[in-house]
Amino acid sequence: GNQLTSNIPNLVGLSNLKIFAADGNLLKGGLPALAGLTNLTAFYADANLLTGGIPPLDGTPNLQKFGVGFNHLTGSIPDLSQLSNLQDFYVGFNQLTGQVPAPPSSLVSAALCPNNLIPASTPPSAIDLAWNTATYTTPWSTDCVPGPKWKSALSVSSSLNPSSVGQPVTFTAVIWGMNPTGTVTFTARSDAPSNTQTLCDSVPLVGSIATCMVSTIPPSNSTYTMVATYSGDADNAPANNLVVGTLSTLYQFVAYALAETTTANPAQVGQPVDLTATLVGGQDTDTLTFYDGQAPLCDNVPVHTIQAQQVGHCVTQFATAGPHSLTVQNYRGGGASLPLMENITSPAQFDADQFALTGSWYNPPTSGQGLEIEVYPDLNGAGAGLLFGGWFTYDASGNPQWVTLQGNLSSSHGASYALGIGQNTGGNFNAPPTTQAVAIGSATLTFYDCTHAALIYQFSDGRSGTIPYVRLTAPSACSGAVPAVTPAPMPANYNDVLHSGAWFDPSTSGQGLLVDIVPAQNLFFAAWYTYAPLTEGLTGLAGQRWFTLQSDSYTPRNLNLSNVPIVLTSGGIFNTPTAVNNVQVGSADITFGSCNTMTLKYTFTQGEFSGLSGIIEERALGPTGGCH
Repeated sequence: GNQLTSNIPNLVGLSNLKIFAADGNLLKGGLPALAGLTNLTAFYADANLLTGGIPPLDGTPNLQKFGVGFNHLTGSIPDLSQLSNLQDFYVGFNQLTGQVPAPPSSLVSAALCPNNLIPASTPPSAIDLAWNTATYTTPWSTDCVPGPKWKSALSVSSSLNPSSVGQPVTFTAVIWGMNPTGTVTFTARSDAPSNTQTLCDSVPLVGSIATCMVSTIPPSNSTYTMVATYSGDADNAPANNLVVGTLSTLYQFVAYALAETTTANPAQVGQPVDLTATLVGGQDTDTLTFYDGQAPLCDNVPVHTIQAQQVGHCVTQFATAGPHSLTVQNYRGGGASLPLMENITSPAQFDADQFALTGSWYNPPTSGQGLEIEVYPDLNGAGAGLLFGGWFTYDASGNPQWVTLQGNLSSSHGASYALGIGQNTGGNFNAPPTTQAVAIGSATLTFYDCTHAALIYQFSDGRSGTIPYVRLTAPSACSGAVPAVTPAPMPANYNDVLHSGAWFDPSTSGQGLLVDIVPAQNLFFAAWYTYAPLTEGLTGLAGQRWFTLQSDSYTPRNLNLSNVPIVLTSGGIFNTPTAVNNVQVGSADITFGSCNTMTLKYTFTQGEFSGLSGIIEERALGPTGGCH
């Protein structure tokens, strides 16, 4: 069960429905009509809070298994004579009344008690004998008339399994009987009786339910049992039930909650993908191992805590096409994720010589850092484009850093750019001197389609790696053909898109903006790479700064934007999943005078640059073919 509430929905018209399973929840209301469900073979709604009667079953000729026990159902058991395929029939622990109908000859197993049914006769009647013969048991007898008290039943569940020390956990006990009242006491005990602890004492039932929330949990290394005990009342006998766990700390159960995602599915053979696992109930010292079937992909990956959850990621690629069943294992607790099916296709060609790739790219596990790029198609000849971009990230201590990427397409109409990594230092915010990029590494940026890419990088200081990227914003006029084909007609407001790309002020060259305009999403986005004012006395990389300008209220064909928020993102670590903080530190007005000129008017209202304001006349860094 999943502790679902509300009612079971109407099933009328679902003629292809074969199995319905909603057992072990907190569903209320009545059972739905089942007439016309001719393909239904199994119906399970046991252990809920359902009321009303059992609907007619003669409209379900293929029904084999029927379970609605442990509810609050009333009325009589319907006719079963037409159910020639019925094998299992469970309706015990309800408040049913009346005579039991004759069982079908196909019946194998049944449970009718306790209920308030007419008791079996002495000597047994023909119907009594038919039930006993069909099921080789005594599915109903004088026990179906309770006395002196109704036989009650109790189930108990946990809202979070596993959980961590200090994390609130709610235990829910559900009582079934004859309109039960009374209380439930929740206790936890280990193998040693002296370690028994009362969690919640004498909790009154409310609509057959009692709950107990705990968050203060003593440490232990024993096996603990959480017991819920029902007091009983004038009509119902007492009952109890339990939840057992092997714990390193009380309620920290063996099974962990693991969820897994991927940056690309389907992906191509050889395409890097980033698998991300989120662990609920873990610890900062946990490690995760990612598997493709039984084969490890990434072993003992350390986790990073983000918003009280532990996150680990695995960059990998697949050598064979077809479905791959991926799982993640946390060895400290022994928990494993549900399989994620990754579909791998054969390699496909892609033409990266197209302006449509210009825009914003990011890696979801490390959100808060990424690439802003511009592609200049055919700049070096037909099919031979050039790419310029900014890589906005942080150092290992969380300080903002940016580098530039520039290079040519490796082959005509190919998918990969061979890039140099450049670093600028010594600049001054919106003021001379100009700066020159110094080579600090190399990279290859490969595009697999219009929305997926991967950067393989090698820094001179020895750092290297692979980062899969996905497109943050929707591409405009992107082509999957090789060579790329220009769509006809072009998308609406495409002239606005052509103002995207790299912009700079020649008098302060070495700083500038990379712009991404997406009319279909009413989105204006830009990354502003710059420096701290020289008056701060910072040198080298310590002087680098970057901001983003973000507006989702841009109006197509209106390239005069007002009050665009200037956002400072902080808290990141280079290529590492971390929680980042976004704070608006100012605003800007942006006016495009032409395809090649732009005016940026800025005002900072808080943070390091608070009080600074001014105007920057920007120019497009490269040609903007087709813009007018």
